[in-house]
Amino acid sequence: MTAGVQVYETVRVEEAPAVGARRRVPWQPLTLAGVLCFTVSVNAWWINAHRTALPFDIDEAGYLQRAIRDAQALHAGGLGGLWSALRLPDPQAPLLPMTAGVVRWITGAGPYGLLNVNQLFYVLGVVATYWAGRSIMNRNWSLVAALMVATAPGLVESSRGFSLAVVATATLTAALAAQVRTDRFTSWWLTLAWGGLLGLASLSRTIVLAFLPGLLIAAAVTLAATRAGRRQVLHVVAGLAVGLVIAGAWYTATWHLVLRYLTSYGYGPEANRYGASRSVLSVGWWTYRLHRVVDTELFVPMAIAVILCVVGGLVTWCVHRHRQDEGGTWARRALGFLGRPEGIVVIFVAWGYLVLSTTDNSGFMFELPFVPAVLLLAAFVASRSMRRARPYLATVCVLAAAISFAGMSDALPGVSSAARSLSIGSFSATAFDGRGSFLGYASSNGGGCRPGTQCDGSTTVPGETTYVAGWLAPSQRMASLLHDTAAQHDCDPVVFFAIEDPLFNTNTVDLDYQLRYVTALPTGLLKPPYEVEGEAPLRQLNDPELGQPNLVITGRPAAASGNFSPHVGDGAAVQAVRSDGFVPAGGLRLPDGRVMTVWWKDRGPCGPGRP
Repeated sequence: MTAGVQVYETVRVEEAPAVGARRRVPWQPLTLAGVLCFTVSVNAWWINAHRTALPFDIDEAGYLQRAIRDAQALHAGGLGGLWSALRLPDPQAPLLPMTAGVVRWITGAGPYGLLNVNQLFYVLGVVATYWAGRSIMNRNWSLVAALMVATAPGLVESSRGFSLAVVATATLTAALAAQVRTDRFTSWWLTLAWGGLLGLASLSRTIVLAFLPGLLIAAAVTLAATRAGRRQVLHVVAGLAVGLVIAGAWYTATWHLVLRYLTSYGYGPEANRYGASRSVLSVGWWTYRLHRVVDTELFVPMAIAVILCVVGGLVTWCVHRHRQDEGGTWARRALGFLGRPEGIVVIFVAWGYLVLSTTDNSGFMFELPFVPAVLLLAAFVASRSMRRARPYLATVCVLAAAISFAGMSDALPGVSSAARSLSIGSFSATAFDGRGSFLGYASSNGGGCRPGTQCDGSTTVPGETTYVAGWLAPSQRMASLLHDTAAQHDCDPVVFFAIEDPLFNTNTVDLDYQLRYVTALPTGLLKPPYEVEGEAPLRQLNDPELGQPNLVITGRPAAASGNFSPHVGDGAAVQAVRSDGFVPAGGLRLPDGRVMTVWWKDRGPCGPGRP
């Protein structure tokens, strides 16, 4: 027997058990269940050990606000209250916050406890990968693919925070799995489930709207390739109707905000703030996302395993290509392949790559929803390689999975406090990075840079964790200061920030205000004129459509946090509030020594008659 992990030849039909014999439970699903119990336990331990008592990044704080709001709505008004919360105008997708809101309502979990909610979607994504794999591979290779997904650094890292990347990945992978399992849409219930999952995926992250056409194109190709009958077409129409009903529950109330958000941050003027423009004729346009998925979602060990699987498949194809059936035209053969389950996965990945390459916005883990599909294809190609190569390829994949997860879980020395990269010529990619997404966020955006120290986004400076933890208190103290200042004048606070930092901003302060006072804090930003149709700061303060604040926070921007400041400038902001009759009401010192000044103007919702 060849050394390594034994993987059997790909088969689609397995031998039926003998009559009267006890049916044995396959060991592969049981193994996957055991691995998931282990990885979820490690993830929960990691969250408790490394995230408790640290602040939240700006996106996490915003999503947690919504989760707490949904829990409060469910507590106060039941399902009707939750429905009303869902219908509130909001450009941020509701699936993760609403799920977390239900969990908080049931368990009373606090913000740090809610970080574990993503483990539900982590498990869904891994199980969906195994389920999809069973359409194109045997159980052994499906298990290999699922193990690689369960330990993919991007998925593990994201599941330990409160980002939308995991829920988008899980729902899209589940929709992909349902699509390849529908048997060319002949299964009524699976097709309805497919449509429902498409609807849920659209509620997971708004960028997913650009990914869904890949599955729809694959569905159309399947219908064409199989010469589908009326019954199959009706199944697809019914499935899509289910998806539209689910998606419409939210989009009918927020479509205008989502459209504005996507055309600004996805494909508009704000996209460049989170990425860089490239010519479609440049090599960078075609390779940027490939490099990024290796650098942020796969890391080098997993990328090497994928490359070896592809190489093994290519070698096998080259050796045996003369044996392939060449009947029919090239177009007919291509259509036949794309109509098969593996062809659906290929279309989905290709569409996603093209869509992501068209936006300048790098976004947090935008590529992650396609990682399970990529790893599924890698395992599929390896399963079709030469028989004697398969055990070695399977062994490489399992080793890469084990090493990757160990590097994310404090099991490898020297990678929990810094990112370790591998460089070959001009190419450089992350090999290990066990810091977690939050410390990586703080380092790369300047939030972890202490005064007088050189900030390196690839490492965690000694003592940085303690320093970053000190940023939790300022948001809490600011929430109290704003509340107390407004209460002294018998008013409700309406706040404008003229300055934002990675760890001190509208979202972090609003989250603490909501936790403390069980109500949302109306907040806005004092922006540079070019972002608000030429309105100067003084006019913004008195524009009814912007909120007319009675509290304004000003301060000097941090040197290394340029993306987070509204860029009005401290001098211009102070001049505007003084000119508008605001007076200093208090101040707050941040851990880096800067002072945030709170300004008050006696106006807004005040007195016993206020709503």
